[in-house]
Amino acid sequence: MVRFYLEIPSINDFSSFEISNTILFSELKEQKNIIKIKIEKEYKTMYLDRENTKGMLKF
Repeated sequence: MVRFYLEIPSINDFSSFEISNTILFSELKEQKNIIKIKIEKEYKTMYLDRENTKGMLKF
């Protein structure tokens, strides 16, 4: 299991978040990436896999 945490303080006027991830897909065919985003009190989640490596969340 690989975990990655990123915190970005002090972003004003945030309306969307786009991410692309292909790390380890060539090595781990069944890998799934869970992306969890919290903006103030709103939470959103997206799932990325080998066929779907890019996603966008709108707030």
